[in-house]
Amino acid sequence: MMAASMKTLFAIALLSIVSSAVDAQIYKWKDKNGVVHYGDKSKMAQADQQSEVINIKDKYAVPVAEQLTPISYSGKATTRGVVLSDFTLDLPKSESEDVLIGRVVCGAPVDLYWVKGYVRLDKDYVGPKINKVFESHGYLARTGVPVREAGDLDLTARIKKVFINTCVKSKARKSSKDSTYIKIEWTLRDPLLDETVLVFETKGSHHGISEVARSEGRSKSFNAALKMATENMLADESFVDAISEAVDKNKVAKLDAESIDVKVNYKNEFKSFEDAAKSLKYRTAIIKMSSGHGSGVYIGEDGYVLTNAHVVGDEKECRVISGKDDFKAKVIQKNAIRDVALLKVESPYVPNPVPISKKGVDIGASLFVIGTPLDMKFSHTITRGIVSAKREMRGMSYIQTDAAINFGNSGGPVFNKNGELVAISVSGVMTREGTSLNINYLIPIEDALDKLNIKASQMDFTSRAKQQVSDLQAKIIAGAGLDPVEADSAGSGLLYYIYDWLNQPLID
Repeated sequence: MMAASMKTLFAIALLSIVSSAVDAQIYKWKDKNGVVHYGDKSKMAQADQQSEVINIKDKYAVPVAEQLTPISYSGKATTRGVVLSDFTLDLPKSESEDVLIGRVVCGAPVDLYWVKGYVRLDKDYVGPKINKVFESHGYLARTGVPVREAGDLDLTARIKKVFINTCVKSKARKSSKDSTYIKIEWTLRDPLLDETVLVFETKGSHHGISEVARSEGRSKSFNAALKMATENMLADESFVDAISEAVDKNKVAKLDAESIDVKVNYKNEFKSFEDAAKSLKYRTAIIKMSSGHGSGVYIGEDGYVLTNAHVVGDEKECRVISGKDDFKAKVIQKNAIRDVALLKVESPYVPNPVPISKKGVDIGASLFVIGTPLDMKFSHTITRGIVSAKREMRGMSYIQTDAAINFGNSGGPVFNKNGELVAISVSGVMTREGTSLNINYLIPIEDALDKLNIKASQMDFTSRAKQQVSDLQAKIIAGAGLDPVEADSAGSGLLYYIYDWLNQPLID
Protein backbone atom coordinates (compact mmCIF):
# COMPACT_ATOMS: atom_id res chain seq x y z
CA MET A 1 0.00 0.00 0.00
CA MET A 2 1.50 3.33 -0.99
CA ALA A 3 1.62 6.14 1.58
CA ALA A 4 -1.20 8.67 1.86
CA SER A 5 0.46 11.51 -0.02
CA MET A 6 1.25 9.36 -3.07
CA LYS A 7 -2.14 7.69 -2.83
CA THR A 8 -3.86 11.05 -2.93
CA LEU A 9 -1.68 12.05 -5.83
CA PHE A 10 -2.89 9.17 -7.95
CA ALA A 11 -6.45 9.03 -6.63
CA ILE A 12 -7.17 12.64 -7.56
CA ALA A 13 -5.55 11.77 -10.84
CA LEU A 14 -2.48 13.74 -10.13
CA LEU A 15 -1.41 11.36 -12.76
CA SER A 16 -4.39 10.99 -15.03
CA ILE A 17 -4.11 12.33 -18.48
CA VAL A 18 -5.12 12.62 -21.88
CA SER A 19 -5.75 10.98 -25.15
CA SER A 20 -3.19 10.33 -27.81
CA ALA A 21 -1.65 13.38 -29.42
CA VAL A 22 -3.50 14.51 -32.51
CA ASP A 23 -1.65 16.81 -34.85
CA ALA A 24 -3.67 19.04 -37.20
CA GLN A 25 -1.90 20.30 -40.31
CA ILE A 26 -2.15 24.05 -40.65
CA TYR A 27 -0.55 25.95 -43.53
CA LYS A 28 1.22 29.28 -43.29
CA TRP A 29 1.86 31.54 -46.28
CA LYS A 30 2.31 35.16 -47.30
CA ASP A 31 0.24 36.99 -49.88
CA LYS A 32 1.66 39.33 -52.50
CA ASN A 33 1.55 42.18 -50.01
CA GLY A 34 3.63 40.25 -47.46
CA VAL A 35 0.73 39.64 -45.08
CA VAL A 36 0.99 36.29 -43.21
CA HIS A 37 -2.02 33.95 -43.46
CA TYR A 38 -2.92 30.68 -41.78
CA GLY A 39 -5.46 28.12 -43.03
CA ASP A 40 -6.15 24.63 -44.24
CA LYS A 41 -5.02 23.14 -47.52
CA SER A 42 -8.00 24.36 -49.52
CA LYS A 43 -7.51 27.98 -48.48
CA MET A 44 -3.80 27.71 -49.16
CA ALA A 45 -4.56 26.40 -52.69
CA GLN A 46 -6.87 29.30 -53.35
CA ALA A 47 -4.07 31.70 -52.44
CA ASP A 48 -1.79 29.97 -54.97
CA GLN A 49 1.26 30.77 -52.85
CA GLN A 50 4.15 28.75 -51.50
CA SER A 51 3.54 27.69 -47.93
CA GLU A 52 4.93 25.69 -45.01
CA VAL A 53 3.19 23.15 -42.84
CA ILE A 54 2.78 23.95 -39.13
CA ASN A 55 1.86 21.17 -36.71
CA ILE A 56 -0.51 22.37 -34.02
CA LYS A 57 -0.40 19.87 -31.18
CA ASP A 58 -3.40 18.82 -29.18
CA LYS A 59 -3.23 20.62 -25.83
CA TYR A 60 -4.01 17.30 -24.14
CA ALA A 61 -1.06 15.46 -25.67
CA VAL A 62 1.44 13.90 -23.28
CA PRO A 63 4.88 15.31 -24.20
CA VAL A 64 7.64 12.92 -25.17
CA ALA A 65 10.84 13.20 -23.09
CA GLU A 66 14.15 12.34 -24.68
CA GLN A 67 15.84 9.29 -23.15
CA LEU A 68 19.49 10.09 -22.38
CA THR A 69 22.25 7.59 -21.60
CA PRO A 70 23.28 7.48 -17.91
CA ILE A 71 26.98 7.71 -17.10
CA SER A 72 27.94 4.70 -15.00
CA TYR A 73 30.68 4.87 -12.35
CA SER A 74 33.53 2.41 -12.68
CA GLY A 75 36.13 3.88 -10.34
CA LYS A 76 37.66 1.97 -7.44
CA ALA A 77 37.07 4.64 -4.77
CA THR A 78 33.71 4.92 -3.04
CA THR A 79 31.54 7.70 -4.44
CA ARG A 80 29.89 10.30 -2.25
CA GLY A 81 26.53 9.17 -0.96
CA VAL A 82 23.44 10.90 -2.34
CA VAL A 83 20.58 11.18 0.15
CA LEU A 84 17.07 12.04 -1.06
CA SER A 85 15.79 14.17 1.81
CA ASP A 86 12.67 15.70 0.24
CA PHE A 87 10.33 15.07 -2.70
CA THR A 88 7.51 17.50 -3.40
CA LEU A 89 4.84 18.34 -5.93
CA ASP A 90 5.08 22.08 -6.54
CA LEU A 91 3.28 22.99 -9.76
CA PRO A 92 3.56 26.65 -10.78
CA LYS A 93 0.38 28.62 -9.95
CA SER A 94 -1.09 25.64 -8.06
CA GLU A 95 -1.22 27.66 -4.84
CA SER A 96 -3.52 30.25 -6.41
CA GLU A 97 -5.49 28.38 -9.09
CA ASP A 98 -6.39 24.94 -10.36
CA VAL A 99 -3.86 23.52 -12.80
CA LEU A 100 -4.75 21.27 -15.72
CA ILE A 101 -2.76 18.07 -15.38
CA GLY A 102 -4.41 15.85 -17.97
CA ARG A 103 -7.53 14.05 -19.06
CA VAL A 104 -9.57 10.90 -18.70
CA VAL A 105 -9.84 9.79 -22.32
CA CYS A 106 -12.24 6.84 -22.17
CA GLY A 107 -15.89 7.59 -22.83
CA ALA A 108 -16.81 11.24 -22.33
CA PRO A 109 -13.50 13.11 -21.92
CA VAL A 110 -12.97 14.65 -18.49
CA ASP A 111 -10.33 17.26 -17.74
CA LEU A 112 -8.21 16.63 -14.67
CA TYR A 113 -7.05 19.47 -12.44
CA TRP A 114 -4.63 19.61 -9.54
CA VAL A 115 -6.29 21.50 -6.69
CA LYS A 116 -4.08 20.66 -3.72
CA GLY A 117 -1.30 23.21 -4.18
CA TYR A 118 2.12 22.35 -2.71
CA VAL A 119 2.34 18.77 -1.39
CA ARG A 120 5.23 16.86 0.18
CA LEU A 121 5.19 13.39 -1.34
CA ASP A 122 6.22 10.23 0.44
CA LYS A 123 9.94 9.88 -0.23
CA ASP A 124 9.79 6.35 1.19
CA TYR A 125 7.68 5.47 -1.87
CA VAL A 126 9.72 7.23 -4.55
CA GLY A 127 13.09 6.96 -2.75
CA PRO A 128 13.72 3.23 -3.29
CA LYS A 129 12.93 3.63 -6.99
CA ILE A 130 15.43 6.48 -7.37
CA ASN A 131 18.02 4.64 -5.26
CA LYS A 132 17.70 1.57 -7.47
CA VAL A 133 18.61 3.60 -10.55
CA PHE A 134 21.67 5.09 -8.79
CA GLU A 135 22.86 1.71 -7.53
CA SER A 136 22.44 0.07 -10.94
CA HIS A 137 24.99 2.55 -12.30
CA GLY A 138 27.51 2.22 -9.44
CA TYR A 139 26.56 5.14 -7.15
CA LEU A 140 25.65 5.25 -3.47
CA ALA A 141 22.14 6.48 -2.70
CA ARG A 142 19.63 6.28 0.12
CA THR A 143 16.62 8.07 1.55
CA GLY A 144 16.62 9.98 4.84
CA VAL A 145 18.76 12.66 6.46
CA PRO A 146 22.29 13.33 5.09
CA VAL A 147 25.21 12.65 7.41
CA ARG A 148 27.28 15.77 6.97
CA GLU A 149 30.52 14.28 8.27
CA ALA A 150 30.24 11.28 5.96
CA GLY A 151 30.34 13.62 2.99
CA ASP A 152 26.73 12.85 2.06
CA LEU A 153 25.19 15.08 -0.59
CA ASP A 154 21.63 16.28 0.01
CA LEU A 155 19.27 15.77 -2.94
CA THR A 156 15.79 17.30 -3.07
CA ALA A 157 13.25 16.98 -5.87
CA ARG A 158 10.32 19.17 -6.93
CA ILE A 159 7.87 18.07 -9.61
CA LYS A 160 7.34 21.27 -11.60
CA LYS A 161 5.09 19.81 -14.30
CA VAL A 162 3.02 16.66 -14.63
CA PHE A 163 0.65 15.52 -17.38
CA ILE A 164 -1.15 12.20 -17.72
CA ASN A 165 -3.70 10.49 -19.94
CA THR A 166 -5.64 7.73 -18.26
CA CYS A 167 -8.20 5.24 -19.41
CA VAL A 168 -9.66 3.06 -16.68
CA LYS A 169 -10.64 -0.36 -18.02
CA SER A 170 -11.65 -2.05 -14.75
CA LYS A 171 -12.20 -0.30 -11.46
CA ALA A 172 -12.56 -3.63 -9.67
CA ARG A 173 -9.25 -4.89 -10.98
CA LYS A 174 -7.65 -1.43 -10.83
CA SER A 175 -6.49 -1.79 -14.42
CA SER A 176 -5.89 1.15 -16.70
CA LYS A 177 -3.98 2.42 -19.70
CA ASP A 178 -1.85 5.47 -18.96
CA SER A 179 0.68 7.90 -20.32
CA THR A 180 2.73 10.13 -18.00
CA TYR A 181 5.06 13.09 -18.34
CA ILE A 182 6.94 14.74 -15.47
CA LYS A 183 9.48 17.52 -15.21
CA ILE A 184 11.55 17.54 -12.01
CA GLU A 185 13.76 20.26 -10.57
CA TRP A 186 16.62 18.69 -8.63
CA THR A 187 18.73 20.55 -6.07
CA LEU A 188 22.03 19.04 -4.94
CA ARG A 189 23.59 20.53 -1.79
CA ASP A 190 26.86 19.82 0.01
CA PRO A 191 26.10 20.02 3.77
CA LEU A 192 29.81 19.82 4.56
CA LEU A 193 30.45 23.12 2.80
CA ASP A 194 26.93 24.46 3.39
CA GLU A 195 26.48 25.35 -0.26
CA THR A 196 24.32 24.47 -3.25
CA VAL A 197 26.25 22.49 -5.83
CA LEU A 198 23.71 22.24 -8.66
CA VAL A 199 20.12 23.13 -9.53
CA PHE A 200 18.84 21.60 -12.78
CA GLU A 201 15.82 19.97 -14.42
CA THR A 202 15.23 16.60 -16.05
CA LYS A 203 12.23 15.15 -17.84
CA GLY A 204 10.74 11.70 -18.04
CA SER A 205 7.79 10.18 -19.87
CA HIS A 206 5.95 6.94 -20.47
CA HIS A 207 3.39 6.29 -23.22
CA GLY A 208 1.06 3.40 -22.61
CA ILE A 209 -2.29 4.83 -23.56
CA SER A 210 -2.37 2.76 -26.76
CA GLU A 211 -1.14 -0.41 -25.04
CA VAL A 212 -2.99 -3.13 -23.14
CA ALA A 213 -4.45 -2.06 -19.77
CA ARG A 214 -2.39 -3.08 -16.76
CA SER A 215 -3.11 -3.56 -13.08
CA GLU A 216 -2.04 -0.42 -11.17
CA GLY A 217 -1.32 1.08 -14.58
CA ARG A 218 -1.31 4.64 -13.28
CA SER A 219 1.40 3.94 -10.69
CA LYS A 220 3.46 1.93 -13.15
CA SER A 221 3.30 4.70 -15.74
CA PHE A 222 4.41 7.28 -13.19
CA ASN A 223 7.25 5.03 -12.01
CA ALA A 224 8.45 4.58 -15.60
CA ALA A 225 8.51 8.34 -16.13
CA LEU A 226 10.31 8.82 -12.80
CA LYS A 227 12.91 6.24 -13.78
CA MET A 228 13.62 8.06 -17.06
CA ALA A 229 13.90 11.42 -15.28
CA THR A 230 16.37 9.87 -12.80
CA GLU A 231 18.42 8.22 -15.55
CA ASN A 232 18.52 11.55 -17.39
CA MET A 233 19.88 13.11 -14.18
CA LEU A 234 22.74 10.58 -14.24
CA ALA A 235 23.40 11.60 -17.85
CA ASP A 236 24.32 15.11 -16.69
CA GLU A 237 28.13 15.34 -16.53
CA SER A 238 28.15 18.11 -13.89
CA PHE A 239 25.95 16.05 -11.60
CA VAL A 240 28.01 12.90 -12.10
CA ASP A 241 31.24 14.80 -11.46
CA ALA A 242 29.84 16.09 -8.15
CA ILE A 243 28.75 12.70 -6.82
CA SER A 244 31.76 10.80 -8.19
CA GLU A 245 34.22 12.83 -6.14
CA ALA A 246 36.40 10.44 -4.17
CA VAL A 247 37.87 11.22 -0.77
CA ASP A 248 40.44 13.96 -1.21
CA LYS A 249 42.56 14.41 1.90
CA ASN A 250 44.10 17.54 0.45
CA LYS A 251 40.77 19.26 0.98
CA VAL A 252 40.98 18.74 4.72
CA ALA A 253 44.61 19.74 5.10
CA LYS A 254 45.77 22.54 7.35
CA LEU A 255 44.81 26.08 6.49
CA ASP A 256 47.01 27.99 4.12
CA ALA A 257 47.73 30.56 6.83
CA GLU A 258 50.35 31.34 9.44
CA SER A 259 50.26 29.23 12.58
CA ILE A 260 48.92 30.74 15.78
CA ASP A 261 50.76 30.24 19.07
CA VAL A 262 48.29 29.35 21.80
CA LYS A 263 49.21 28.59 25.41
CA VAL A 264 47.05 25.65 26.42
CA ASN A 265 46.58 23.58 29.55
CA TYR A 266 47.92 20.03 29.30
CA LYS A 267 48.06 19.66 33.09
CA ASN A 268 44.88 18.42 34.72
CA GLU A 269 44.09 19.85 38.15
CA PHE A 270 41.02 17.64 38.62
CA LYS A 271 40.56 14.10 39.95
CA SER A 272 37.37 13.35 38.03
CA PHE A 273 34.77 14.99 35.85
CA GLU A 274 32.41 15.22 38.80
CA ASP A 275 35.09 17.11 40.71
CA ALA A 276 35.67 19.39 37.71
CA ALA A 277 32.08 19.96 36.56
CA LYS A 278 31.42 23.27 38.35
CA SER A 279 34.63 24.89 37.13
CA LEU A 280 34.39 23.41 33.63
CA LYS A 281 30.89 24.81 33.16
CA TYR A 282 32.28 28.32 33.61
CA ARG A 283 35.02 27.60 31.08
CA THR A 284 32.40 26.52 28.56
CA ALA A 285 30.91 29.29 26.43
CA ILE A 286 27.73 30.17 24.62
CA ILE A 287 28.60 31.55 21.18
CA LYS A 288 25.93 34.13 20.34
CA MET A 289 25.58 35.09 16.68
CA SER A 290 23.05 37.34 14.98
CA SER A 291 21.34 34.25 13.54
CA GLY A 292 21.33 32.05 16.64
CA HIS A 293 23.70 30.40 19.07
CA GLY A 294 26.10 27.52 19.48
CA SER A 295 28.58 26.34 22.09
CA GLY A 296 32.32 26.70 22.61
CA VAL A 297 35.15 26.15 25.07
CA TYR A 298 38.15 28.13 26.35
CA ILE A 299 41.37 26.43 25.23
CA GLY A 300 43.95 29.22 25.61
CA GLU A 301 45.02 31.44 28.48
CA ASP A 302 44.59 34.65 26.45
CA GLY A 303 40.88 34.16 25.79
CA TYR A 304 41.08 31.74 22.87
CA VAL A 305 37.80 29.87 22.34
CA LEU A 306 37.22 26.84 20.12
CA THR A 307 33.90 26.21 18.33
CA ASN A 308 32.51 24.98 14.98
CA ALA A 309 32.93 26.94 11.75
CA HIS A 310 29.23 26.50 10.98
CA VAL A 311 28.35 28.19 14.28
CA VAL A 312 30.03 31.47 13.29
CA GLY A 313 29.25 31.17 9.58
CA ASP A 314 30.51 34.18 7.63
CA GLU A 315 30.41 36.54 10.59
CA LYS A 316 33.64 38.12 11.81
CA GLU A 317 32.54 38.99 15.33
CA CYS A 318 30.31 37.43 17.96
CA ARG A 319 29.42 37.42 21.65
CA VAL A 320 30.93 34.85 24.01
CA ILE A 321 28.89 34.29 27.18
CA SER A 322 30.46 32.61 30.23
CA GLY A 323 28.47 32.57 33.44
CA LYS A 324 27.32 36.17 33.92
CA ASP A 325 30.06 37.57 31.69
CA ASP A 326 29.29 38.64 28.13
CA PHE A 327 32.44 39.22 26.06
CA LYS A 328 32.97 40.55 22.57
CA ALA A 329 35.08 38.21 20.43
CA LYS A 330 36.61 38.07 16.95
CA VAL A 331 36.88 35.11 14.60
CA ILE A 332 40.64 34.57 14.27
CA GLN A 333 40.88 31.38 12.23
CA LYS A 334 38.40 29.07 10.50
CA ASN A 335 38.51 25.78 8.59
CA ALA A 336 35.08 25.28 7.03
CA ILE A 337 35.67 21.75 5.73
CA ARG A 338 36.89 20.42 9.09
CA ASP A 339 34.22 22.66 10.66
CA VAL A 340 36.37 24.27 13.35
CA ALA A 341 36.91 27.92 14.25
CA LEU A 342 39.10 29.82 16.71
CA LEU A 343 37.78 32.94 18.47
CA LYS A 344 39.58 35.43 20.69
CA VAL A 345 37.80 37.24 23.51
CA GLU A 346 38.61 40.92 23.82
CA SER A 347 38.96 41.17 27.61
CA PRO A 348 41.68 40.58 30.22
CA TYR A 349 39.16 38.92 32.54
CA VAL A 350 38.62 35.55 30.90
CA PRO A 351 38.16 32.06 32.37
CA ASN A 352 41.06 29.64 32.62
CA PRO A 353 41.43 27.25 29.69
CA VAL A 354 40.15 23.73 30.22
CA PRO A 355 42.68 20.91 30.63
CA ILE A 356 43.33 19.12 27.34
CA SER A 357 44.03 15.42 26.97
CA LYS A 358 46.91 14.19 24.80
CA LYS A 359 45.83 10.55 24.95
CA GLY A 360 42.49 10.53 23.15
CA VAL A 361 39.77 8.05 24.13
CA ASP A 362 39.09 4.36 23.60
CA ILE A 363 35.87 2.74 22.44
CA GLY A 364 33.57 2.22 25.41
CA ALA A 365 35.07 5.07 27.46
CA SER A 366 32.74 7.48 29.26
CA LEU A 367 32.20 10.94 27.80
CA PHE A 368 30.65 14.12 29.21
CA VAL A 369 29.22 16.80 26.95
CA ILE A 370 28.63 20.41 28.02
CA GLY A 371 26.69 22.83 25.85
CA THR A 372 23.59 24.93 25.33
CA PRO A 373 21.12 22.78 23.40
CA LEU A 374 17.98 24.12 21.71
CA ASP A 375 17.48 27.28 23.80
CA MET A 376 19.61 29.73 25.80
CA LYS A 377 17.64 28.79 28.92
CA PHE A 378 19.32 25.37 28.78
CA SER A 379 22.80 26.87 29.06
CA HIS A 380 25.65 24.65 30.25
CA THR A 381 23.62 21.43 30.13
CA ILE A 382 25.66 18.29 30.83
CA THR A 383 24.89 14.97 29.14
CA ARG A 384 26.70 11.65 29.37
CA GLY A 385 27.48 8.80 26.99
CA ILE A 386 30.22 6.53 25.75
CA VAL A 387 32.53 6.30 22.77
CA SER A 388 30.33 4.20 20.47
CA ALA A 389 32.84 3.97 17.61
CA LYS A 390 35.63 5.72 15.77
CA ARG A 391 34.89 6.66 12.19
CA GLU A 392 36.88 7.72 9.15
CA MET A 393 34.66 9.68 6.81
CA ARG A 394 35.75 11.63 3.76
CA GLY A 395 39.34 11.64 4.92
CA MET A 396 38.56 12.89 8.42
CA SER A 397 38.44 11.21 11.82
CA TYR A 398 35.39 11.34 14.06
CA ILE A 399 34.39 9.98 17.44
CA GLN A 400 30.87 8.56 17.48
CA THR A 401 28.90 8.76 20.73
CA ASP A 402 25.42 8.07 22.05
CA ALA A 403 25.58 11.08 24.41
CA ALA A 404 22.58 13.37 23.89
CA ILE A 405 23.50 16.18 21.48
CA ASN A 406 20.98 18.61 20.01
CA PHE A 407 20.89 21.82 18.00
CA GLY A 408 22.88 24.41 19.94
CA ASN A 409 25.41 21.86 21.22
CA SER A 410 27.56 22.45 18.13
CA GLY A 411 31.10 23.43 19.07
CA GLY A 412 30.69 22.48 22.70
CA PRO A 413 33.37 20.58 24.66
CA VAL A 414 33.42 16.86 25.35
CA PHE A 415 35.40 15.63 28.36
CA ASN A 416 36.71 12.26 29.51
CA LYS A 417 36.15 10.80 32.98
CA ASN A 418 39.07 12.86 34.33
CA GLY A 419 37.63 16.18 33.19
CA GLU A 420 40.03 16.57 30.25
CA LEU A 421 38.93 17.93 26.87
CA VAL A 422 39.00 15.18 24.23
CA ALA A 423 36.72 16.52 21.47
CA ILE A 424 34.14 19.10 20.44
CA SER A 425 30.61 18.36 19.26
CA VAL A 426 29.85 18.85 15.59
CA SER A 427 26.55 17.15 14.67
CA GLY A 428 24.33 14.13 14.95
CA VAL A 429 21.98 12.00 12.89
CA MET A 430 18.42 13.16 13.44
CA THR A 431 15.00 12.67 11.95
CA ARG A 432 13.46 15.46 9.88
CA GLU A 433 11.44 16.38 12.97
CA GLY A 434 14.66 16.92 14.92
CA THR A 435 14.61 13.76 17.03
CA SER A 436 18.07 12.43 17.85
CA LEU A 437 18.88 8.87 16.78
CA ASN A 438 21.72 8.65 19.35
CA ILE A 439 24.34 8.68 16.62
CA ASN A 440 26.37 11.83 17.22
CA TYR A 441 29.76 12.90 15.91
CA LEU A 442 32.68 14.63 17.62
CA ILE A 443 35.90 16.16 16.28
CA PRO A 444 38.97 14.92 18.20
CA ILE A 445 40.65 17.86 19.92
CA GLU A 446 44.12 17.15 18.51
CA ASP A 447 42.73 17.22 14.96
CA ALA A 448 40.75 20.41 15.63
CA LEU A 449 43.93 22.18 16.74
CA ASP A 450 45.92 20.77 13.84
CA LYS A 451 43.42 21.80 11.16
CA LEU A 452 43.32 25.34 12.56
CA ASN A 453 47.11 25.48 12.33
CA ILE A 454 47.39 26.08 16.06
CA LYS A 455 50.83 25.71 17.57
CA ALA A 456 49.92 24.61 21.09
CA SER A 457 52.37 24.84 23.98
CA GLN A 458 52.02 24.40 27.72
CA MET A 459 50.95 27.52 29.58
CA ASP A 460 52.98 28.81 32.54
CA PHE A 461 50.73 28.31 35.57
CA THR A 462 52.93 30.43 37.85
CA SER A 463 52.71 33.55 35.70
CA ARG A 464 49.08 32.84 34.89
CA ALA A 465 48.18 32.51 38.58
CA LYS A 466 50.02 35.73 39.46
CA GLN A 467 48.20 37.53 36.68
CA GLN A 468 44.85 36.12 37.85
CA VAL A 469 45.47 37.31 41.40
CA SER A 470 46.47 40.74 40.12
CA ASP A 471 43.39 40.94 37.89
CA LEU A 472 41.22 39.69 40.73
CA GLN A 473 42.55 42.37 43.07
CA ALA A 474 42.02 45.05 40.45
CA LYS A 475 38.46 43.93 39.89
CA ILE A 476 37.65 43.91 43.61
CA ILE A 477 39.29 47.31 44.14
CA ALA A 478 37.24 48.65 41.23
CA GLY A 479 34.11 47.50 43.03
CA ALA A 480 33.11 45.17 40.21
CA GLY A 481 32.36 42.27 42.50
CA LEU A 482 33.12 38.65 41.74
CA ASP A 483 30.92 35.81 40.62
CA PRO A 484 31.31 32.73 42.89
CA VAL A 485 32.02 30.46 39.94
CA GLU A 486 34.59 32.93 38.63
CA ALA A 487 36.24 32.96 42.04
CA ASP A 488 36.40 29.18 41.92
CA SER A 489 38.01 29.34 38.49
CA ALA A 490 40.55 31.91 39.59
CA GLY A 491 41.15 29.94 42.77
CA SER A 492 42.13 26.85 40.81
CA GLY A 493 44.89 28.92 39.18
CA LEU A 494 46.06 30.13 42.58
CA LEU A 495 46.14 26.55 43.85
CA TYR A 496 48.41 25.64 40.97
CA TYR A 497 50.68 28.51 41.87
CA ILE A 498 50.88 27.25 45.47
CA TYR A 499 51.34 23.63 44.34
CA ASP A 500 54.12 24.65 41.98
CA TRP A 501 55.84 26.63 44.75
CA LEU A 502 55.59 23.76 47.27
CA ASN A 503 57.16 21.34 44.78
CA GLN A 504 60.17 23.46 43.91
CA PRO A 505 63.46 21.72 44.95
CA LEU A 506 65.04 23.15 48.11
CA ILE A 507 68.51 23.08 46.54
CA ASP A 508 69.12 23.66 42.86
